[in-house]
Amino acid sequence: MSPAILPVIILIITVLIVAQSFRSLRKRRSSGLPPGDMGWPIIGQSISFLKPHASYKLGSFMEHNISRFGKIFTTSLFGNLAVVSADAELNHLILQNDTKLFGHGWPQHVVKMIGETATPVAQGDAHRFQRSIFLNFFCSRRLESWILPDAEQIATILISSWENNSVIRAKDESMKFTFNIMAKKTLSMAPGVPETEKLRTEFETFLAGLFSLPLRLPGSAYWKALRVGTEYEYSDSQFLLLPIIYSKDVSLSHETQAGSNLIIHTKTRKASKTIISNTIKKKMEERVQKKGVSNAELEDDLLGWLLDSSSYSWEQIIDLLRNLIASAYLTTSRVIPIVIYFLGRCPRALEQLREEHLRSIRSKSKGGDGKLTWEDYKHLKFTQCVVINETLRLGSGSILPKKACIDIQYKGYVIPRGCTVMANISAVHLDPSLYEDPESFNPWRWLDASGKAKLKHFMPFGGGMRQCPGAELAKLEIIVFIRHLILNYNWELISPDCPITAPHVDFLKGLPVKVQALLLE
Repeated sequence: MSPAILPVIILIITVLIVAQSFRSLRKRRSSGLPPGDMGWPIIGQSISFLKPHASYKLGSFMEHNISRFGKIFTTSLFGNLAVVSADAELNHLILQNDTKLFGHGWPQHVVKMIGETATPVAQGDAHRFQRSIFLNFFCSRRLESWILPDAEQIATILISSWENNSVIRAKDESMKFTFNIMAKKTLSMAPGVPETEKLRTEFETFLAGLFSLPLRLPGSAYWKALRVGTEYEYSDSQFLLLPIIYSKDVSLSHETQAGSNLIIHTKTRKASKTIISNTIKKKMEERVQKKGVSNAELEDDLLGWLLDSSSYSWEQIIDLLRNLIASAYLTTSRVIPIVIYFLGRCPRALEQLREEHLRSIRSKSKGGDGKLTWEDYKHLKFTQCVVINETLRLGSGSILPKKACIDIQYKGYVIPRGCTVMANISAVHLDPSLYEDPESFNPWRWLDASGKAKLKHFMPFGGGMRQCPGAELAKLEIIVFIRHLILNYNWELISPDCPITAPHVDFLKGLPVKVQALLLE
């Protein structure tokens, strides 16, 4: 084929697809869907949707559409018709009726990276079994006796390594802390050693690609992530040409799937084992070699439990552990610097928080080591308000993609089967009808009865059967880190760097802070 003909063919295909798509969208807009704006041809409102904004604000995409159409509206995102909900009752309905009315709506490239059997996309018995593994393995009894002591030790070593009046990046330090806990408790990898640090770097690459544009171009974040975290089929020469928007009337070849990209394929070969897979497999082989040794020499970790107590294949165990570590690493490590950011801007909350932890130390008999006990943890009332409730209200950035399993009628609208539904949890957390002065950091709002009444619509960890099974583990890790921080240091935010939603919450500069050592009585 002549190179000069290729652009013409691409243009013709694009025009045909756009024409078919918009005919289909016009038909569907008149079928009872919520009002909305389809945006630009092909891209819809995707650019506006992805535009970064402070996590404690709605962002221009939500503000513009809510002001025009209300809390439930229709748009076009990434080539698909989508209903976006900032409505507390609809979001509650979505999360409480998973698999009955709604299924997962993760993009195909994300499913390819995490695997068809991953917990976020698994269905029915497969999902229930995976969820039961996490809930039982990280139950309260194990959190108290098994996680808490190690979390205390890792936090002590990490935070005591900071030099007085030095500048640290809060995001980096929290990532070291959370990854070391997960690596030890899932794979029995020692904190801070070169092997563990190398694996942490690979997970960073994997997560960076998971939330990037799916461009299989050498050097792109997506391309790098596939090579460190996912085994997949790839070609020696793949070129992303254009995004595909289609309707059910458009016929696509077997190489191009709905909502994906048009790609030129050449010779295809199988990727080699990835670095993350190889590391987990190596640990599994070591366990097999230890069969028959005394129980005292066996590691107490999730890998050992899965090998002994589940019927999963090695490939399934690798997928499960990779996704568990990635999920815990991504969420918890991002929340800790958000707490540091808001406390750095609210001295009153910091002092009250510090006093609560000092009281727990003073209340112990002489000779106590000052470590956090399980009883202390359960009675840190204001800490819960600051570290969990108010911080996650302002910094979770939660938007859950779902697919309607059937035609759904709600408040006079019809959400058709197969339609993408974006449950914007963060928009509910910033709803002025639910929270007074919603963009302000005010942990005291959770101490009165009105704050407690809002817990029905407070869902930073999701809800229903899809609620994050590691929520209690995450809370414990965050509180342990913050306790050691506030009892040992004051800090100063040294440059403008607020939590940004793009699309998950992050800090563009890693939240640099200057720490000053404390001498507390």
